Parts: sequence; structure tokens; C-alpha cells
Amino acid sequence: LVGYTELTQEHRDHVIFSYEKGDSNNEKYIGTTIPVTAARPIVFENVPKAYETTEKLVIPNVPLWEIAMSTQGSNELWRSAGTLLGGMANGNTFYNCANLHASTYNFLRYLGYQLIGTIGNDARYVGSEGGAAIMAGLGEASRQKLYTLTPEYGAPGRLYGVLTDLPLEPTHPIDAGIYRFCHSCQKCADSCPPQCISKEKEPSWD
Repeated sequence: LVGYTELTQEHRDHVIFSYEKGDSNNEKYIGTTIPVTAARPIVFENVPKAYETTEKLVIPNVPLWEIAMSTQGSNELWRSAGTLLGGMANGNTFYNCANLHASTYNFLRYLGYQLIGTIGNDARYVGSEGGAAIMAGLGEASRQKLYTLTPEYGAPGRLYGVLTDLPLEPTHPIDAGIYRFCHSCQKCADSCPPQCISKEKEPSWD
């Protein structure tokens, strides 16, 4: 699945990260305060092209569009979670990431445009892939919070979001009733082994 949305000021404020993840999810930081140096800030500058240094990742202040993509996993394999086959359900969503990134990057480069961000390496994502997917109409938010549910496939799959200066026709957000259904369904919350999914009837921003 692929969708597109223009990077508005609202998207800059709420979808683009202030910092990349970088090394901040390293196990050495468990139980300690993560230093600012573990991840580079993501900043906008008045430059024509994106660039990065060891201190920051720079996005140009030019008209940009978000490309939201989803590679699908197998519903049947997901049902085998906790087994070798269940692990393959997660793994097979990553298998084509390198090709997906390289082919998208080179396609845009050959046309004279740039790709900003990385497909398949969440340590270098520039924004919320779920937020981009929702704004581009790939799916809707869910009770699981991390996952975006699509009408075609539900939750299984992997989301990616990158930026480009190639003008793209936006695909608009959808209302398939999924998020409203999540308000009362609670199946994922009831089935969650550590019970970490909220069972509240309405979303909270606390």
C-alpha cells in the first residue's frame, strides 16, 4: 500500500520528530536517563537539499511531500506468534526493505529529486510512520496506538514514511469506521499478555 500527503506546517509540528531514535533504544540505557547525545536533532533549515552531520539531520525548508508505505505480513503466520513461523511473520515484512529503500531513492534521484529519511531502519526515521499513513489515507489509528489499521489487511504489516520534494497528488485520509469500532471492540486489549493496551472507551491524550 502506498499513499501521499503534502507536508504542511501542522504535519511538521506533529508528525516530524524533533530527534531521530538513533542509539536511544540501546539496552545499555535501560533503567538510566538517555543522554541527548544518543540521538541527533532533526531540524529545518533554509537550504535546497537535505544533509546530515554527526550533530544533526537537516530537512530543507522547501515544499515537501510524505510518502507512506506499508509492506504486509501474513495473517496466518501472525496467528502462530511465539513459534518459528510466527517469527517469520514479523521477519517477512522486513525482507524487502533494502530493495524498497534503494529503488525508491534511486528512482527519485534519477528524476532529480531527493528522498529524506530511511525505509526499514527505525533508528533513522524522520517522523511518525503511523501519522503519515493516517494522513495519506492508508488506514486509521487504533486502540493499539502503535499500529495503523487498514481496511484491506488490518494490523499485520510494517509502515514506512519518508519525505521527498517531488510534487505528488495527495491521497486523503479515510473514514472506514475502524477507529470508531476500536472504541468498543477491545479484543486486542483482552488478548494482550502483559495487559498493556488501554481498555478505555474514549481516547486520551494524557
